[in-house]
Amino acid sequence: MQNRCAVTVVIPCYNSGATIERAIKSVVSQTLLPKEIIIVDDCSSDIGMKAVLEVIKDRYAHLVDIKLIYAGENGGAGTARNIGCSEAKCEYIAFLDSDDVWHPDKLKIQFNYMNNHRDVYFTCHHMQIIGDNDSAFFRKNVSITEKDIISINPVRYLFKHYPRGGTPSIMVKKTDLKFDSGKRYSEDYLLWLEYCFHYKGVLLDAELAAAYKAIYGAGGLSANLWKIEKGEIETYSILKKKGIIGCPIYIGACVFSLVKFLRRWLICRLR
Repeated sequence: MQNRCAVTVVIPCYNSGATIERAIKSVVSQTLLPKEIIIVDDCSSDIGMKAVLEVIKDRYAHLVDIKLIYAGENGGAGTARNIGCSEAKCEYIAFLDSDDVWHPDKLKIQFNYMNNHRDVYFTCHHMQIIGDNDSAFFRKNVSITEKDIISINPVRYLFKHYPRGGTPSIMVKKTDLKFDSGKRYSEDYLLWLEYCFHYKGVLLDAELAAAYKAIYGAGGLSANLWKIEKGEIETYSILKKKGIIGCPIYIGACVFSLVKFLRRWLICRLR
């Protein structure tokens, strides 16, 4: 039997019957398999979604332990991830969205690094951003050396989103930190910042995942640019209220965020 690492993969999904199996295939095709996959259906309105998930579980359960959880109400991706994390049995948690995929060596590279550097609680890496009808093209035989390890400065993280693409690049050591269930936008960014302010975080300078959407102006939540912007500003406000950042950094982060928003808005308008 193939070796497995102490990683729980948490995948929230909502009406994602057309893409969820592609995501699962990228997990069960890992050169180092996780111990478990937890799929949390966020109260999908598609009545066929449960049947799709049951088929996927039956199809791949011989490779990885797959647990299906059906939320009683739609609480958003952050709440769904919290449900998955609360059920996780492993020391490490890796996140994947239901419409994205991983490089075959992603878990091997990321887990081995964290397992060998026990003081690191947060890692991320780069991602491809591709169209819905395109195919991910990953470089083979990816390896990480010391020059590819970039320590994350949490204050700089306020002004630079390290993982281009976001959540599917993240692996964390399990702690009491969790997603803010009251936030629908930027709830993931808030948690990553809290990890990096409380613990050591590292960027692995390699492209180990692919997102099948444009970051801005595409379907789903990312199309709602102003709501995303308000969510990001709220994230900085929460950090300030918790005493994690002071007023000067809060003001600077908000101004910088608004400038980025105007740039994104112009890009979308010119498409």
